[in-house]
Amino acid sequence: MVRNTHVFRMATIVRRMAMWVFLALALAGACMPRVCCGVPAEALTGDVAQQLESGTNTVDDVDGRQVDSASTPDASGQAAPAPEQDEEHGGGAEGPAAAVPESCSPSTSVDSSVAADNPNTDGIAAETENGAVSLRYMAFVQGLGWQPEMTSGQIAGTTGRSLPVYGLRVSLEGADSCDVLLRGHVQNFGWTTWQSDSLGDAGSGLALEAIQVKLDDALRAKYRIWYRVHVSDIGWMGWTSDGEPAGTSGRGLSIEALEIQLLPVDAPAPGSTDDAYRGPAESVSQQSIFIDGTSVQSQAFPSVMIGDAGRNVPLQSFSLTVTNPVIDGFISYQSQVYGAGWQTSWIAGEAANAGAAGAPLEGVRFQLNGGLSSRYELWYRAYVIGTGWLGWASSGESAGSSGLASYLGAIELTLVPKGAEPPERQGDAYLTGDVPILSYQAHSADVGWQSPVTDGMTAGVTGQSRQLEALRVVMDGAGSIASDSAAGVRVSAHVADIGWQGWVGSSSFAGTTGQGKAIQAIRIELTGDLASTYDIVYRVHSADYGWLGWACNGEAAGTVGLNKRAEAIEIRLLPKGSNMPADGALPPCIEVPGITCSASVMGLGWQGGVGAGGLCGTTGQARGLDAFKLSLSGNIPGGIAYAAHVQDYGWLDAVSSGGVAGFPGSGLRVEAIRMQLTGEVATYFDIWYRAYVENYGWLGWTKNGADAGTSTIGYRLEAFEVRITAKDATAPGSTDSPFVHVPYSPQYALLNVPCLLQYPELPTGCESVALTNVLNYYGFGLAKTTMADSYIPRSSWDFVTSFWGNPHSSTGNCCSAPAITTAANAFLTLNHSNLRAYDITDASLETMYDYVAAGHPVIVWSTMYQGNVGRAYAWQQYNGRSYFTVTNSHTIVLRGFNRTNGTVYISDSLSGYVIINAARFYQLYVGRGSQAVVIC
Repeated sequence: MVRNTHVFRMATIVRRMAMWVFLALALAGACMPRVCCGVPAEALTGDVAQQLESGTNTVDDVDGRQVDSASTPDASGQAAPAPEQDEEHGGGAEGPAAAVPESCSPSTSVDSSVAADNPNTDGIAAETENGAVSLRYMAFVQGLGWQPEMTSGQIAGTTGRSLPVYGLRVSLEGADSCDVLLRGHVQNFGWTTWQSDSLGDAGSGLALEAIQVKLDDALRAKYRIWYRVHVSDIGWMGWTSDGEPAGTSGRGLSIEALEIQLLPVDAPAPGSTDDAYRGPAESVSQQSIFIDGTSVQSQAFPSVMIGDAGRNVPLQSFSLTVTNPVIDGFISYQSQVYGAGWQTSWIAGEAANAGAAGAPLEGVRFQLNGGLSSRYELWYRAYVIGTGWLGWASSGESAGSSGLASYLGAIELTLVPKGAEPPERQGDAYLTGDVPILSYQAHSADVGWQSPVTDGMTAGVTGQSRQLEALRVVMDGAGSIASDSAAGVRVSAHVADIGWQGWVGSSSFAGTTGQGKAIQAIRIELTGDLASTYDIVYRVHSADYGWLGWACNGEAAGTVGLNKRAEAIEIRLLPKGSNMPADGALPPCIEVPGITCSASVMGLGWQGGVGAGGLCGTTGQARGLDAFKLSLSGNIPGGIAYAAHVQDYGWLDAVSSGGVAGFPGSGLRVEAIRMQLTGEVATYFDIWYRAYVENYGWLGWTKNGADAGTSTIGYRLEAFEVRITAKDATAPGSTDSPFVHVPYSPQYALLNVPCLLQYPELPTGCESVALTNVLNYYGFGLAKTTMADSYIPRSSWDFVTSFWGNPHSSTGNCCSAPAITTAANAFLTLNHSNLRAYDITDASLETMYDYVAAGHPVIVWSTMYQGNVGRAYAWQQYNGRSYFTVTNSHTIVLRGFNRTNGTVYISDSLSGYVIINAARFYQLYVGRGSQAVVIC
């Protein structure tokens, strides 16, 4: 106990002396940043900061025990005495404060329990001074945090405890504005960028696996920094220096300790330099994309191949990445794109030519950046399809061609160490042309972008029914003409569902991709000085027609309005004034002719002209035509002839474009029409037309001179419609019954007539409710009692022109057709409607059917619940007609019929919607005096 007490007192004295020394140093450096062991106090954990403030200095071991600073080894390498510990807490030589064996010198590979406690026994001072510069470094260790600061030649971290290093800080003292640069390979991350003074992320839990350390330029002439690392499962590795890697990569092994020394630049290595780093060297990964959408990837070093010279398929894009960059740096590149020229930006790791889909590459430039540029020279050469391999270029020089309509199929790159011999055949890396060369590129359905072709060749696909979807046209090598910035070529496409697009230059394309829309016609023209020196001629291969004729200098080539796809195109550049190519008898563009139709309508006179698909005449107004005229316009020679079948005259002689068929203003109705195209235009197109006639409405479509309308039945033709389509194309609609000569008898009709019920407001007001239902069918939106209260007069005896009694009372009686007709017209006049009510008493069942078929419901007098006609109890004479009423009189609305099964549809204010036998309906109608009213 005496001995232990003495040791304890001695340890206390040592601790107090350390505290006074610390205070003295702090006062001496009052103007310096507040640091502890070379680490800013702000960076210390709370426990360590408290220990410093309290004058203690303990280091937590991994099992939670603390090692007093008085127990750490002194400069002689021997541990100071420590208080005894009982066996339960692991005392004796096996405890964390045990003396470190002399064999754990920094120059050996023997592990120690805490490497930070190892002294330097090779004669290097704990803080090596090289003139005025001293080295300081510290490690952040798993479970231990930031370890005490070490000086040149001391070990930071631990060995033999499998504790990885997460972070590293290195600094120089006495070297103003000089930095130590650090770079590392981090677990699950890879190589970092170069950083000043610190490396890793202490809080990330990611171990350092390799490090690189170098001085900045200001110190390299005088000093050299050496370092080595202790790696899990390997132990101490060899020494390396000045930015070379130390440690491992790609093996999942962690750095556990490290040693750094700052030595004069001409001093030898501190030890063996063998096996300083284990891991893959740099390699270059590439991905090549061809214009046909295929791709290839590879990874190699020091040479890498982009594309494939054996395929002769142009490259569209590529990307390059330096993988596992032990030496920092990257390869940047710039590409020359077909039709767009050199891209303005240098990029690295991204896809070249990302914005011009399908456009092949014509040239490239490459350069090295960062540390790679200090170690290697980058050489590259281009494989030009049709020419072969060109010479080698380097340092941002151009490789490929311009103005030759030639494209890259492959690129080879090789990294040559600085000072080594470059590849043979330098020069001729980039070819240029000064003669105008026309080239163009097609995008076809299910094929995509194809290789560009030159003057007179076919772009696209024929014989496979594949639509041309996009076209890019480029003028290369224009020489002195190309110095005119406006000189070039532009193109416009007529696209399905879109129509004519705007003009685009060589840097873009006409048409669409990815939308499945066919180009149908093309226009191409030269711009600037080229337009005064050359003509550009072109022709289109169109579905169903084949090769059409040649168009020139902005004219349309293809088809317009026919929904026929273009499949291929040929383009030629000719000296100004040259003869057009002779092949091809078809016109260059087959465009649907325009047609203008005008009609003279009875009671209205001549209407304005309408085009194809427009309504010529009127519908729903019962107005017939008494004359019409047509005119045709288009780019294909030909005309139109037409004739009218007129009341009392029959067929008149045909007239041609602009002539009048019929007798305008005569009141003689046109009953049928004929039309046909004449001349060359009839070779390519059909003319379809249909008639709208009295009672029937629209008849079926017919074409090319056939009859449309009626004859022998006296029906007026009220309107017609015309369409022009490609020859033998499908009809615009039904072709059933375009011409009829028997009266109209529809089999079925049903109108959506509302059905307000008369109870409880109007127990005897069925006539007013029937009228209200019909008026609401026409959209007036009346309340149930409006007509009964405001428009139908009441009488104590008159049931013909007034309501006899009160419809709101169960003792009320009825009213007849004249009262309903008068009330309806008063309402319609007051509301400024063109509709009028008509008393059609004694109308036949067929007549009522005709009104319903024409969209007009009929108000009909019948019996309650369609029972047998009751006893008559009142009679009245009016306008020469005898009216009577019966005990079960009721008024309903006829809203439909079905000839096939002999039924009618009624709107009944007592029973709702009812279907009854047509013969029974007519029997009750006659039994009630055949009274009916219609509004139309």
